[in-house]
Amino acid sequence: MSRPARWLGIDLFKGVAAYGVVVIHSLGQVAWTPSNGRFVGMFVATVVPFFLAVALYFSTARLLSSGSAGHLRDRARRLLVPYFLWSLIYLAARTGLYMASGRADDVRAMFGRPLDLVFLGLSSAQLYFLPLLFLGELEATLAIRALGSHLHRPATVGLIAGMALLLAWYHPLRYSPLLTDPCRAPSAHVLINLANYAILCVPFVAGAILFHLARVQRLADWLTPIGGVALVVVLVLLDLVSQFPFLDSALPPPVREVAFAFGFLLAAMAISPAIPAVRWVASLGASAMGIYLVHPLAIEFLELLLVRGRFTQAVVITPAHHAIFAAVAFLLSWTVVVQFLRAPALSRILFGQKAP
Repeated sequence: MSRPARWLGIDLFKGVAAYGVVVIHSLGQVAWTPSNGRFVGMFVATVVPFFLAVALYFSTARLLSSGSAGHLRDRARRLLVPYFLWSLIYLAARTGLYMASGRADDVRAMFGRPLDLVFLGLSSAQLYFLPLLFLGELEATLAIRALGSHLHRPATVGLIAGMALLLAWYHPLRYSPLLTDPCRAPSAHVLINLANYAILCVPFVAGAILFHLARVQRLADWLTPIGGVALVVVLVLLDLVSQFPFLDSALPPPVREVAFAFGFLLAAMAISPAIPAVRWVASLGASAMGIYLVHPLAIEFLELLLVRGRFTQAVVITPAHHAIFAAVAFLLSWTVVVQFLRAPALSRILFGQKAP
C-alpha cells in the first residue's frame, strides 16, 4: 500500500471515533430510553478499538522500518506523562465537584482506591485507554524485537494472528470477579485489570503487524474509495446486528471489536484519496486524542447547564437530543484542544504530541 503524505481518511474516522466516545459518556446523569441505549451501543464496540488499531498500526510501521531503539521511551513520554497529568486534573476536578454538591462519600470512595487511581485511571472513565495502549506498545516492541525478519513471512504472521484471535475468543479473564470488584483484593484487582488490558491488546498487535504484510497491502490497494464506503456501510450494519444478545455468546465482544477496528481502518485507507486536503480534516486527526482526554470536562459543564435550566426534567431525552448534546460537547472540546495545540509545550505535556 503506497503511503500518502497523510491518511485523511484515518483523520476523518478518528474524528468520528472521538465523537462516538463523547456520545458514550454523555448524559450519564439522566434516565435513558431503550432507544438511547441502542444509539450509544452503535459506538461501544467500535470507537476505542479503532483508536487502538490506528495507534498500533502506525507504531508497528515505525518499529518494522526503524527498529525499537528509543521507541518505548518515546511512547512513555507521549502516553504516561499525559496519563498521570490528566489523572491529577480529573482528581482535583471531581473532588471539587463532589464537595460542592455534598457528595463527601464519593470523595472518600475515590481516595479509598489509590491503586486504581494510579494504574487504572479511576479519576475519569476514559483514562484507562492510555495504560492500555502503552501495554500494546510494549507487546508490539517485544514481538518485533524477538521475531524481527520472521514477521515478513505470511505463514509466521498468519500463525500469530490465528493464535491471537483464539486468545480473544477464549479470553481467560473475561469473567473474573476481580475485574469489577476492587474491595475484595485491591492489589489483585489492579493486576487482573492490567493483565486483561495485555490480553485485549494481543490481537490488535497481531492485526497491526498483519496489515504490513506485502500481500495484505496489495489486497488493500485494490479497494477503491467507493469500495471503502461500501465497506463502512457493511460494518455499520453488522455493528447494529451485533447488538442482539444471541451474538454475544456466538461471537465474543473482543473478536468483534478487533474485526470492526481493522475493517474501519481498511475503509479509512481506501477512502483517503477521495478526501480533499482541507484543514479541518487534518485538524480532526491531530485533535482526536485531545478531544478524547478533554471531553468529560465539556460534558460536565454542559450537563450542569441543563440541570440548572431544568431541561432534563421538562423533556424526555431522545437519541436526537443525545446526538445534539454530544455534538455540542464534541465541538466545545475540539475548540479547546485546537487552542492548546497552538502552544507546542502544552501540546506535548497535555496530549503527548507536537502541534500540527
